[in-house]
Amino acid sequence: MTVPVWVEQQNGKFTASVPGLPQLYACAETNDAAVAELRTVLASHVASRNLVLLDVEPSGLLSLGSKFKDDPGWRQMWDEIAAEAYRHRDELKAQEFPE
Repeated sequence: MTVPVWVEQQNGKFTASVPGLPQLYACAETNDAAVAELRTVLASHVASRNLVLLDVEPSGLLSLGSKFKDDPGWRQMWDEIAAEAYRHRDELKAQEFPE
């Protein structure tokens, strides 16, 4: 498991902490020592709890990303929509900047 960690130096000491989990931090004299101590704190925290990974179905526009991936007509339709958008853009530019 990879966990992001902030390491900050204040008053000659290093504090390593997990963003969003203020109770998970460690202070030490060096950067490496603070990270090593936090690793121990984090391992203990994870071992004493029931960590569950959840898959969440995307909704809204995100759900369209893979909805049509196996539909052979989707690419053709998308290309037609894009071509029409570009034609419209070019017409507006031609009106704004006539040759």
